[in-house]
Amino acid sequence: MVKKMQIREINKDELNSYLKNINHSLYQTSEYANTMEKQLFSIKLLGLEENGNIIGSTILLIVKKQGFNYAYVPRGFVIDYNNESLVKTFTLEIKKYCKKNNIVAIKLNPLIIKEINNVKQENYDKVFNNLKSLGYNHLGYNDFFESFKPRYEAKIEMNNPNILFNNIKKEYKTKIRSAIDNGVEIHKGTYDDLKYLYAHTEKKYPRNLLYFEYLYYYFSQNKKIDFFYAKLNCSKLLSKFRSLYIRQEEICKQIDEFIKKEQSNRLTALKIEADNLLGKYHNQLTNATKLMQTHPNGIVIAECLFIKENDEVYMIMDGYDKNYKRYNAKHLLIWEAINYYKDFKYLNLGGLTSLKETKYQGLNQFKMNFGSVCYEYIGDLELVCIPGKYFLLKNLRPYENLIK
Repeated sequence: MVKKMQIREINKDELNSYLKNINHSLYQTSEYANTMEKQLFSIKLLGLEENGNIIGSTILLIVKKQGFNYAYVPRGFVIDYNNESLVKTFTLEIKKYCKKNNIVAIKLNPLIIKEINNVKQENYDKVFNNLKSLGYNHLGYNDFFESFKPRYEAKIEMNNPNILFNNIKKEYKTKIRSAIDNGVEIHKGTYDDLKYLYAHTEKKYPRNLLYFEYLYYYFSQNKKIDFFYAKLNCSKLLSKFRSLYIRQEEICKQIDEFIKKEQSNRLTALKIEADNLLGKYHNQLTNATKLMQTHPNGIVIAECLFIKENDEVYMIMDGYDKNYKRYNAKHLLIWEAINYYKDFKYLNLGGLTSLKETKYQGLNQFKMNFGSVCYEYIGDLELVCIPGKYFLLKNLRPYENLIK
């Protein structure tokens, strides 16, 4: 006898088993659910079951205030959105569940690709119109970081690293080589090293240190998370500028000897240029000497936190010390990650804004200049499950930011 499809609460093992055989995001995993539960969300793991098999899943992050529940679904449901009948059944069942559990509405931003590098995807309109017909309200194509998860992402489509290096902008290749030349070294960190990342991201991300620690704890249980940091080797830096200064000092002496024998405009111009370069190296040598005195064991100047899920690696957090930006440590970190994760299909460098001219152009250029491809998703959708209570909720001031 064929049983009716229905949504029920599932455990973490059931969720993990289902996710093994279907494309999904790290934000749809039990590890992420565990992390967000520690951030004071109420968590529900749900599965659509048919004849004892899970054929769809979702995670609800529930906020509860004044008797109302409102849920957020990170990266949407884990189903095939091209299967219209499945999407319809999942929608009807999730609404039933939400009504039963007093959840007035859910907000989701599914992994439905609208465009790749400004090329619209073939089935997008069909999927979009089907969701609209099922009662999903599209909340607009935002261009910035208004959403819980960004609408644009920069992905490096991985293949041979030698080919990838050719895709990197010339300026960035120079910066990568410069970082190595300046004594920047990449190290694999541990849980105890997360303090470096937090120190450089405290103002950038609205997260506390506990968020990083729980994220690392849960994803490390299955060896899914890696933390890398860039350390400036002050000894190497000092050695470099000492050698440059000594060599340039010798060049200046040779030019002085030539001038004693022959006076010419060409030699005078050459001496001015050489003296200026010597002065530059002197300043750099002085700074490197001070760094060596204050940081004899080196100094951590940039960090990246990566999570491996499915065939994709996500750079979920990155930070750097602005005082040492000139050493290009972030560029070297990304290049080392490209090589380290060469067996994965994608290296996801995270959120972008619209590729239009914006105040975030520097961020966009940094990620795209590694030969990334811009993925644009459908954006935020909202499904109202209890209309009467939703009306009250939307018109209560404490919920304005949550619902809009």
